[in-house]
Amino acid sequence: MAVSPLPNVRQVLDYAVTEIPPAKILLGISNYGYDWPLPFVQGTTKAQSISNQRAIELAVQHGSAIQYDEEAQSPHFQYTDSANIDHQVWFEDARSLSAKLRLVAEYGFKGAGIWNVMTNGPPSGPAAPRRKPRRSGRLAPPARNGGASDPMPARNRADDSVRR
Repeated sequence: MAVSPLPNVRQVLDYAVTEIPPAKILLGISNYGYDWPLPFVQGTTKAQSISNQRAIELAVQHGSAIQYDEEAQSPHFQYTDSANIDHQVWFEDARSLSAKLRLVAEYGFKGAGIWNVMTNGPPSGPAAPRRKPRRSGRLAPPARNGGASDPMPARNRADDSVRR
């Protein structure tokens, strides 16, 4: 099954707007894939979470044609590994991410955020437009490290011994 099938996303959003004003909602968009060994057994089969780039690499490696599910708005393919185990891979690409980003305007949401952007590999599609950072007019706190500006104010620093 797709990581975030569009009909399922819409179902959640239709409920969300009954409880939260749309202008206060930021849509979380998945940015990863799942590699499922087959056959799927409920409660037993576990998928491996993979980056979108890794999904494409697997398709190329195994000579698998990437297909696109129009209803789910998601790319997928199948392959057989060296142990003769069949796999089904679902992931996100520019088309699937664009379909989800269009929901922001359709529902009148405040914006969107990409979930799991820390996977290895380059971005896999369009991102929300970048905005210029707001300037509050307040001065930065005094530097604590010999005059260089401190990129992490003390209130956000969880553990100096780990961070430095």
